[in-house]
Order: sequence, then C-alpha cells, then structure tokens
Amino acid sequence: MERFRIGGEGYGPVQDCRVEGSAVSCTASWDDPYQVDSYAGGFTGTLSGLEMTGTSTTIQTGHDASDPGCRWEMTTFAPATYTFDPAGTVVVRQEAGTWRKTNSGNCSGQESGPTESSTESGAVRWTALE
Repeated sequence: MERFRIGGEGYGPVQDCRVEGSAVSCTASWDDPYQVDSYAGGFTGTLSGLEMTGTSTTIQTGHDASDPGCRWEMTTFAPATYTFDPAGTVVVRQEAGTWRKTNSGNCSGQESGPTESSTESGAVRWTALE
C-alpha cells in the first residue's frame, strides 16, 4: 500500500496519507471545520504492521466572535498512534502535546502551553487508494 485515506465518510477532517518504505506522511483537510475559519493538519511518522506512530499537527485560523477584526492562528503538535483494523477502521490515540496561539489585527500577542491530556478517537474508516 502506497497511499490511503482516513475519514471522509462523515463530519470531520480527512487525511490523505502516503507511505514510502516505513515512513508515512499525511495531509489533513476539513471542508467545514467546527467554529473556525480554516483547518489544515498533518502527520509524519512510521508504519509498522497495523500501527502508525509519529507526530500530528493542526493549524486552525479564526476570529474573535465579539470582534471580527481580532484574528488568531492556533497550531498544535502532539504524539499520535493510529491502530488500524484490516476490516477498514482505525482508532487514533493522541498524547498530550503543545499548542501556540498567535493573535493579529485588532488584538496581538502570542500564547503557548501544553495540551490538557491524551485523547482517543472512536473508530473511523480508512481506505487504501494505491
């Protein structure tokens, strides 16, 4: 398998992943992200058997609901493990990581810190493309 997709059957981000040897890289998009203006993400890591481990990133942009001139960009980085089922589902476990928020426009400044805790998704579909 050289290329596969995670998600796309319902609401949420869709990841397009490529495999070269044991190295995996994914790009994520979300057509209608929840409460943000834009969403992009990615993953880089390795694939061994039915498990993919590495680092997940997201970049989201938005604006303050009470002041549309106050724009922000939020970037997150976290270790993640994807456990695949040959039947076509995958569960994602994301460990605690870091976030950085940069404000611009009518507001300014930067904040950063650790993410709260680890999370695990429910099973989502994955599909081999090549």
